[in-house]
Amino acid sequence: MGIAADDVFLMYNAYQLAARVVGNADPKEKMKWAFKEASAAMLVTSVTTCGSFYANSFSVIKVVRSFGFFMASVVAWNFVNVLTIFPSAILV
Repeated sequence: MGIAADDVFLMYNAYQLAARVVGNADPKEKMKWAFKEASAAMLVTSVTTCGSFYANSFSVIKVVRSFGFFMASVVAWNFVNVLTIFPSAILV
């Protein structure tokens, strides 16, 4: 939940900042700038978090192994959703 909130905050904040950086551009141009700025930060945090959770796959405890795989998959899916669904929601 915290990772999803962080990704959403980064994208929304970048979109709000785009109005000041890009100027009086149309929403599509502002979203392109915000996407470029926010996606790098979201990629780094998501990859490191996925790596940490996927490292649990080497655990000898089955519950820990399953939890790590599940959480890493959720983080990866969250990254994809925030990059596809949330920008559409902002522009609507």
